[in-house]
Amino acid sequence: MKRENGFYVYYMFHKPAGCITAVKDNRHPTVMEYFHGADVPGLHPVGRLDKDTEGLLFVTNDGMWNQKLMNPESHVEKTYFFWALGKLSEEGRQQLEQGIELRGGRAGASHLVRGKEAVLGDIQDLARGIKPGNRKDQPVFSGYLTIYEGRKHQVKRMLKAAGCYIVYLKRLSIGGIQLDDNLSPGEFRPLYHDELQQISMEI
Repeated sequence: MKRENGFYVYYMFHKPAGCITAVKDNRHPTVMEYFHGADVPGLHPVGRLDKDTEGLLFVTNDGMWNQKLMNPESHVEKTYFFWALGKLSEEGRQQLEQGIELRGGRAGASHLVRGKEAVLGDIQDLARGIKPGNRKDQPVFSGYLTIYEGRKHQVKRMLKAAGCYIVYLKRLSIGGIQLDDNLSPGEFRPLYHDELQQISMEI
């Protein structure tokens, strides 16, 4: 893919927790501060992840590709791994999978895979911003949630509507493109040709 003044570039970035998804900010570190060495004009993140959320983020200088990928009508799937406080009831699970009411509108159907059960003290290194204190025995559970929309704070809001509270969240994939296990938080690499073809076919 080529543009008038050069080539488009497409990066896979392992966003760490603690930085915001923005090109620049006067108060907080941004994801783009990790790309100073890339020396590519016009680089920007595709979509966003919350400050305390880590995981897969695309970064590009292709504005049209960004718009297509983020268009709600594209229904590009995104899969997240989470740890949450509480116990998810069968009714809550069905609501998540069939669609659940949120403030501002109903979230569409999703796919949930239950993971492990534990207590808060077991995951205190992951539960950033949560001080277990005397709640170390509070039940937590993990899971994988795949959504097909892109609402603000959607995964957190969906679990909250089901009676649970997310304490750790990581995006694992977008459109079938998996976060590279070899990328540590803060590292990035160009998308491979087959990855770019795969995601472009979906939009």
